Amino acid sequence: MGDSIKSHFVPQFFLRPFSIRRRDEVVYMYRRGWPGPKETSICNVAARRDLYRLQDMQTGETSQEVEHLYGRETESPAAPVIKRLLKSDRVELSAEERKVIAKFVGHLIARNPRQHKVQAAILEDRGSMLKWYTENREKAIAATMELGHTEEAAEELIGEILADPESSFDRWNKEGKNLFIGGALLVGQDFSEILLDRQWQLLVSDSSRVFVTSDNPVISIRPDGSNPSWPIDLGDTVIVVPISPKQCLAFSKGSGEGATLTLGREQIDRVNSNSILFAEWIFSNLNSRTIQSAVDASPAVEVRGKLVKR
Repeated sequence: MGDSIKSHFVPQFFLRPFSIRRRDEVVYMYRRGWPGPKETSICNVAARRDLYRLQDMQTGETSQEVEHLYGRETESPAAPVIKRLLKSDRVELSAEERKVIAKFVGHLIARNPRQHKVQAAILEDRGSMLKWYTENREKAIAATMELGHTEEAAEELIGEILADPESSFDRWNKEGKNLFIGGALLVGQDFSEILLDRQWQLLVSDSSRVFVTSDNPVISIRPDGSNPSWPIDLGDTVIVVPISPKQCLAFSKGSGEGATLTLGREQIDRVNSNSILFAEWIFSNLNSRTIQSAVDASPAVEVRGKLVKR
């Protein structure tokens, strides 16, 4: 049986740059309805017990393989690359490093508990679900193999889904959490591939304003200023990931690596308002009235289910 694990859906190494000065493992945590932020250890935030634990529906045996997969395949390779980006004034990555970061960010989007809600909503739309499996058979097989199936078993399972979708959907309804975990792996893989096809650049602060992060740390910002959406909107939006109080990694339409952009106070406030909008918990290195006011002014927004679209 898989031992019980506290699953950090936002890795602790990713939150450390947002630590309070001289307190490497502590952040200020903001939440709607609170009178002000609280100092909190990063080991206790953006985490849920056994979030990725799978259970065999026949034997009852459990496994933490997906938890270990995220650590082994996304977090460990990405940590040193992000550490180097934190010391850089522009994006200069090898092709392999781009793949590492794309995989990390793609799964950082998909492994969030909110994505499980999205998967539940998608399951209600059986027509779209079947269309996706029909058009993305190879991706579905690859993601099924990541769950521990052999290639032959994965091909057989996807074949069964396409041959008798109604029975498969009924079975998925019973499997519940297992389905959402598997669906998140598929979505993360899809996002990773999309990010590789975009232009990458750093956004930096030129003032005392700082970027915040959250329990939902990857955001999309529309160039026309209209309301953002979550899950991530992949149309004309810029995908933004704050990696420190002074830096964001941005993915926009185009290719290669763009010049670093310096943002003013209003632009940083806009990035932060998007970070706050779809978050429950907001993290910063500062106890700031500006951040508190932005949290107080931001409505709580529920997510809606939709498939990833390029």
